Amino acid sequence: MITLKMSDTTDDLDYAFDLLDIDDDLQREYEWSNGRHTTKAGDFIKIEDMKTSHLQNTIKYFSHLNTKPLQKELKKRLC
Repeated sequence: MITLKMSDTTDDLDYAFDLLDIDDDLQREYEWSNGRHTTKAGDFIKIEDMKTSHLQNTIKYFSHLNTKPLQKELKKRLC
């Protein structure tokens, strides 16, 4: 009989959730590199059609990701 401590299973679950987040992050970066963004509601919109405030908030919220396509669009608007 194998006995698992709570910490053993918790670590495994945390690792699994981290992997799921990585897939989501890669998908989001891929979409941005193709000029699209998925909203919280699950709608696809073109980056160029995003409101400036939405663009700024998205860049801030996802600062841990590669937001260069979003920053490029924002720079075009602010120059």
